[in-house]
Amino acid sequence: MGNIKYRCSVCDKVFNNKEFKLTNDAEKCILHCEKDDWYDIKHNSKNWIKSENKIRYFWKRIRDLITQVSHKKNNMLDFNNVIFPQFEDIYYLDNKTETSNYELGNKEFNFVKYELEGLASYGKQPEFIVEVNINFTNSVFLDDVNFNHYKFKNFICFNKVKFQGKCSFINTEFNEVSFDNVNFFKEVIFENSILNFINYDDEKDFENTIFHEDVKFCTSKFSTVGSKKEYDIKFMGTQFKKISISSCDFEKGICFLRDTKADIVSINSATIDFLYIESDVPNIYISNNKKEINKLIIKHNTLKSLTIHNTIIKEDFLLNKEQYKKRDTFELDLLNLKESTFNGKVKIQFYDIQNASFYNTRFQDLADFYQTTFHKVDFERTDFLSISVFSETHFKCDVAFEYVKFWGKAIFRDTIIEGSLNLRDSIFNDEANFLNITKVKVDKDKEPKDINVVNRETARVIKNFYDNANNIIESNRFYKLEMEKREEELKKDIKSNFWEWLVFKFHEISSYHSQNWLLALFWIINFTFFYSHLKTFGGQPSDEYYTIPLILSFNILIFSFCEIYLYKKISFISILLTMMFSFGVYSISTRDFNLYCFSNNLNPFSIMTGKDELNFSSLIYKVTIAYLIYQFIISLRQNTRRK
Repeated sequence: MGNIKYRCSVCDKVFNNKEFKLTNDAEKCILHCEKDDWYDIKHNSKNWIKSENKIRYFWKRIRDLITQVSHKKNNMLDFNNVIFPQFEDIYYLDNKTETSNYELGNKEFNFVKYELEGLASYGKQPEFIVEVNINFTNSVFLDDVNFNHYKFKNFICFNKVKFQGKCSFINTEFNEVSFDNVNFFKEVIFENSILNFINYDDEKDFENTIFHEDVKFCTSKFSTVGSKKEYDIKFMGTQFKKISISSCDFEKGICFLRDTKADIVSINSATIDFLYIESDVPNIYISNNKKEINKLIIKHNTLKSLTIHNTIIKEDFLLNKEQYKKRDTFELDLLNLKESTFNGKVKIQFYDIQNASFYNTRFQDLADFYQTTFHKVDFERTDFLSISVFSETHFKCDVAFEYVKFWGKAIFRDTIIEGSLNLRDSIFNDEANFLNITKVKVDKDKEPKDINVVNRETARVIKNFYDNANNIIESNRFYKLEMEKREEELKKDIKSNFWEWLVFKFHEISSYHSQNWLLALFWIINFTFFYSHLKTFGGQPSDEYYTIPLILSFNILIFSFCEIYLYKKISFISILLTMMFSFGVYSISTRDFNLYCFSNNLNPFSIMTGKDELNFSSLIYKVTIAYLIYQFIISLRQNTRRK
């Protein structure tokens, strides 16, 4: 019975009865047999204690095969359809633990035969050197994989391999490696590792590989053999849950091709010559501790969250450049460019952004946000050293340019600001264009709607730019807003500023701060009707015929005053109807249909040219009507004058 031989149906190798007792499978050797019964599941992990002898025998077979091949000229070892159990334990030497030589455990483990000598006696971790070419094809690693401190001197290929456990490549060096159609089902980490991808096919960097959990590249090097490849690493058809790259240098760059997918791409403290992303990546996070990315291109339109924090982008950054000609609108939940510097042009156009932050961001060249919509945005300590474009930008929120410096021309033409605007702490070193800035979108042939300004300094800043452009009509719009904010300031301490507020309020009600000539004319006519009515019947006995029209005339004034005071405006229809009603009451009750008395009273200088005597009521009227006529003239001039 001891001489019974079995033949493996997978590799066609003969194995003995001893091996059969371990596999319990007459048709498969120790390498290819199913190993689901080698372990138990405890606490959601695999427990291999019951199969220690089987595992020891399995790895001895692996090392024997490596030894056999290592002496051949063409030392290629194929592990086809091999099912790998748990790795044997390895005891490492490191700087944190003082360890004696015997604590290294077996001199033979997993893929290596190791002789204790030299470095180990000095407490330094030795390297585990593998000098044969290995091709893993259609193989499965059932548990965690530990290639820490391995140095693969020759070619290593992982093709259609499944890693069911965690994979650790710490201080691992691949002289030439390929990952093709690989499935990583748990976390993968490359730390202080060197990955030289094969140089005869530049499309083989993790091609069609799936990372079901996070993969981390930390302080690793990606050196291309012979330096013939376009990028240090190119992901083609790769799928990630989250890829984290930290403290790595990419002299040529990283490429995520269109058929690559990742939920999150996270880059920290990495120097990158060219970062090219055209794949489906909803979340991109870059925080580089002031390290440089020479060129950054993000082309695809599935992006939802983009953070570029504390990073220097040296060349132009055109977000979604290929879509601009179509003028599609793309939605973005988060745009965070905090503490970053953009040396080239920046174009973020046709986007609908829920939350944007430009805290301490520096734009050295053009910054263009044409037709972009912001639902929430923070501009604080931002520097625009060249032209900044907010043409047709739509702010559906309050926007404050706090301590923002506009060193170049600022363009806010046709900008829509639904919330409030604050320019109090902004610095403009060049001209600005606020033409047709409006609160809501209007047709081109219609007047823009007044925006909400937080303070009168904001209104004054915009007004000054219109003054410098000799655009008096637009300047008057913001002069009016400036006066409104001044009134709010006076109201805050009305006890101390009562008389100033009273004069200010009278100025507003009479002509809307010299902006509404029709309002001034309305007061002139109605106040004169009332005074003429009062003067005509001043000496008459009090009866219903005289009293009721006088009360009606007085109520017209009170009603108009209340409407203007409460609503800060009166419609043209209201003005027209009120004047017609005043004329009707006055003319019918006084029978002065030719307005003879009205016309004489309207002349503020009639007391100097006529024979009328001046009393106190006449004095009050003459002063008031002179002021209203002055406001009427100024209001007309404000809307028609030229400098």
